[in-house]
Amino acid sequence: MALKIALPLPALPKFDPVTLAQTRARLVAWWDGGDPPDLEAIKAEIEAQNEPGKLSAKHKKLYVTASHIMWGPDRNFPSSLDLTTQLGTAVGAKKDAAMACIGAGSGFITRTLLEQFGVKLTAYESDPTIRALAAKAVKKSKSRKNYSAKPYNGQLSGLAERQVELAILLFQGGDAERAERGAFSMLRLLKPGGQAIWFDLFSTEGEASADLAKGIENRAFTPVEVFKGAAQAAGLTVVSEAECNLNFLAAISSSWSLIGKDFDKRQAALIKAGGQEAASLALHSIITWKARAAAVRAGQLSARYIVVSAPA
Repeated sequence: MALKIALPLPALPKFDPVTLAQTRARLVAWWDGGDPPDLEAIKAEIEAQNEPGKLSAKHKKLYVTASHIMWGPDRNFPSSLDLTTQLGTAVGAKKDAAMACIGAGSGFITRTLLEQFGVKLTAYESDPTIRALAAKAVKKSKSRKNYSAKPYNGQLSGLAERQVELAILLFQGGDAERAERGAFSMLRLLKPGGQAIWFDLFSTEGEASADLAKGIENRAFTPVEVFKGAAQAAGLTVVSEAECNLNFLAAISSSWSLIGKDFDKRQAALIKAGGQEAASLALHSIITWKARAAAVRAGQLSARYIVVSAPA
């Protein structure tokens, strides 16, 4: 049975126990091996109100909020202590090192880097909702004095020049243009000899065509060689790279397990936050990341990091 939620649903109150029960029953059936919700129908209904591959300001804010509710606490996409620690260790994170991060999300990764490694971290984030959620999460940390956040519009001019020893870019890839932007962002951020790590999902052969994995942003997946070529063109040196499939899949599995344990609470929060629009956007986020996990298991995508160094 496919789950189809109309966007918007006329005259629906923000908390509708009947719809909540129906949604829960269908998701539980899915967990038990039934048919998944119809992502294409949900995506089509969302995109009918927005530009293709681009959300309106209202839906973007609601998508971030809904994803944060479902994947949380303090996450707007699935992550884990093990995966974040693996990336921090690979890039050489250490106490009092100045680090910049682009794409850290709504708090969990930031807190982990601060608390596990003791870095002094500046987070660059374009989305004001994510910045606010991350700031709220970091307030709970004893390391909060080592954190700052800056708006980021995707342009190199928005990044402090040669101010950090280390940098982390998370899920910033896609096509060759985005790879080039990421490589030059690293070059601008790093002090001479500094190191940066790029973590993303890469296609294993050609450009991946796993439609469900592209998500609401309609992102592309290219081979790791595309980023490595962009890094070398920017004057960066590739230091190391490694596959992170196990930790990536474990992060999704553990987050998925937590959703199942307190689904009623999360679903009620979604309805309160934005009615059925929020519920539909949360479902889209869930199915997107599960599709990405399936593509990794099938060998279509690979979760990898690449460490690069700036010229001395």
